[in-house]
Amino acid sequence: MSGLRILGAVMIALSGLAGAYMLNANAKQGLSQTEAFISLLRYIRSEIECYSMPIPRALARCPKEILAGCGYAEKGAADSFLGLLDKCKINDSATEKILRSLADGIGKGYRDEQLALCDNYISRLDERRRSLASELPMRKKMNSALCVSGALAIVILLI
Repeated sequence: MSGLRILGAVMIALSGLAGAYMLNANAKQGLSQTEAFISLLRYIRSEIECYSMPIPRALARCPKEILAGCGYAEKGAADSFLGLLDKCKINDSATEKILRSLADGIGKGYRDEQLALCDNYISRLDERRRSLASELPMRKKMNSALCVSGALAIVILLI
């Protein structure tokens, strides 16, 4: 067997490992991002409850760590909740669907209605977080197995 074939086989195997690592990192990021959005909604809820703060001002006062966890990397504050979502790359489509549904109603009602809306969506996101957390170990195993076995199958076929 020539050295180039061995080198090629090693590179394909390493690409399978890299693919598994990237997929697993994306799955973990989806969970941590959902947790960050729960923190954001709790923060917004407390701002509404304590200060009757409008959404743009609450977002402007929000700690940068929470916004960074949500995937918001802009320098200035978002002008609306929908504007924040548009500038975040959300890794989990179900979480994004929940948040976009929230964006339709947040900031468009009386204080008590906004508090109830926040509570409702915090509980929906918490359900999604629990689901992602329970699926994560199985998903990581599946990603690893598929990527590595696929790369090894390609190596076997080429050699």
